[in-house]
Amino acid sequence: MPGRLPLRADPDKKESAPLAAHIARPAYKLGTGSALQMVREAVASVSKRVAGTDIRALLQSELFWRRAWIASFVLAALVVLGAWHWWAAIVDAWPAAARLHQPG
Repeated sequence: MPGRLPLRADPDKKESAPLAAHIARPAYKLGTGSALQMVREAVASVSKRVAGTDIRALLQSELFWRRAWIASFVLAALVVLGAWHWWAAIVDAWPAAARLHQPG
């Protein structure tokens, strides 16, 4: 049965923890699953892909520039929407901005 305990524990058998298991790992030490390690691996894989790319051909392609224009328009729209949404906070941080737009 899964919930049943053993009748008797073996007193000679001791389970030992790994050495220094009670000492916490410092936050600055890299682990295998740390975010910094994952970013390093992603940058390394991207740099390997870019190393084999002909930059001159990429800059001359129409697809690259179409995507660059789309990305710039999306970024500009996000900046305008962000300024509109947080206008009161912007004016609070920079009072001179209130003179840029005076409703009414």
